[in-house]
Amino acid sequence: MRRILSSWVVLAALTGGTAGAQTLNTTTLSAAVTTATATTLTVASASTISVGQAALLGRETVLITGVSSTTLTVTRGRGGIASAHGIGETVYTGPLSSFSLND
Repeated sequence: MRRILSSWVVLAALTGGTAGAQTLNTTTLSAAVTTATATTLTVASASTISVGQAALLGRETVLITGVSSTTLTVTRGRGGIASAHGIGETVYTGPLSSFSLND
């Protein structure tokens, strides 16, 4: 159920819709995430990203716990298994409530 909701939220954002009145933002990875244990992500732009938001990369949802310039500190593997991600991969970000995460 969690992955279905996350996919719906991304679809709503891509089609100009909203999810719970929240529109998602997008950026891309500017450096590959080569391990499932990495706790930082480097993105092209973090101007719309803040601590406490969530991000969706492929099938993995992460919680953003820190933002410094274009480096995000994250808690990995929420709503799926942590995995590697390639440079240029799209990162969808928005309020944690948009991702319906349950531990």
